[in-house]
Amino acid sequence: MSHVSIFKEVIAKREEMVQEQQQELREVQDGQHVDQEILQCVMKGLAGYGDDVPKMVVYNLKWMSKIRREEIPDKAEEFEKCLDEIFDSGSAFIKKSIIEEIKAKFGLTHDYKSLKDAFESAALMLREM
Repeated sequence: MSHVSIFKEVIAKREEMVQEQQQELREVQDGQHVDQEILQCVMKGLAGYGDDVPKMVVYNLKWMSKIRREEIPDKAEEFEKCLDEIFDSGSAFIKKSIIEEIKAKFGLTHDYKSLKDAFESAALMLREM
């Protein structure tokens, strides 16, 4: 094998690696975009109960369960449990408001029983766009 063919192989491998890295970066960015869109719906749903409610929920999440604001879309079940602890029986109304925001933003029509299901449907819808 000549030096030229070895060099061409090395260049081809590097180009392949760069393409894989770029694809991984696009996937990460897409995931972040999905999470941001869902998080906007969550905050808007919470804000319907007062301007300070989103801040209060985020503060309590951080102290009660160590969930950061940006982790809400990925930790839907834990987020729901925290809403139940914070708002007791009133959490059903808040969850419904968040789900309605998600349905409106993403054009979803299904009646979701959990935030996790709504988040997953929204993420699926965004990825298909």
